[in-house]
Amino acid sequence: MFMLVKNYHQVSMIQKSIESLRYMMIFVPFTGIDNHKRCITFGVRLLSSESIESYSWLLHAFKKAFLKEPNVIVTYQDTAILQAVPVVFKSARHRFYMWHISQKFTDKLGNHMTKRDVLKKLSDLIWNETILKEEFESTWKNLMDEFHLNENNWFNEMYKMRDL
Repeated sequence: MFMLVKNYHQVSMIQKSIESLRYMMIFVPFTGIDNHKRCITFGVRLLSSESIESYSWLLHAFKKAFLKEPNVIVTYQDTAILQAVPVVFKSARHRFYMWHISQKFTDKLGNHMTKRDVLKKLSDLIWNETILKEEFESTWKNLMDEFHLNENNWFNEMYKMRDL
């Protein structure tokens, strides 16, 4: 999913849906929020692949239609998108869509004895809109220590990508 935040209050999202079984195409709607805080659809596109080239083409088409690039782009984690975004949107800040990441927590925690406690504390940390960078980093470190997640590769990678 992409969320593009323009200079003013427009927010648009590009969410790929599951491939159509019949045609093996990826349906990608561009939706957003207008200046009246209503959801609108900017357009839709079918992609034949989730390649860097396909996403680059799609983002170029979006940029051409809106005549400028967004200040911020929020995406789900995908290697092709991760590579296409900075090529097309050179000055945009790239962020990950937090909902998709948090959906992976239970899988990445495995059979952790205190999974419920970990999930609660992680959610409290990542959904805190007013937290300062230093506070986030120290709280993250404390959580990783408390729940012995320092060696968890996925959590380490997420932490490294926090400033993308």
